[in-house]
Amino acid sequence: MHREGLVIRPAQRCDLSAIERICQKTFAWGDYLPRVFLDLLEDDTGQMLVGQVKDEIVGLVRLSRLSSDEGWLEAMRIHPKWRRCGLAHQLTCQARD
Repeated sequence: MHREGLVIRPAQRCDLSAIERICQKTFAWGDYLPRVFLDLLEDDTGQMLVGQVKDEIVGLVRLSRLSSDEGWLEAMRIHPKWRRCGLAHQLTCQARD
């Protein structure tokens, strides 16, 4: 896989089912993110972004702002078939900007 056609955009409520699919492959014991996704999305102390190729959500990240010059990256998930192609780096860089 490569990053051609990748669009990074703010996450939306309608992305939940795609996030659930990605999270099914994260941990064998399950993933908390689908349960808190909508809460994180509504939390104005941070920004959640998704990476999308065509109609497929392939990853996400959230940057929580701790102060005006400090942040915390959390909730990074990359679909297994998109790992090791630089998507996490691109999401992280976009979240910082």
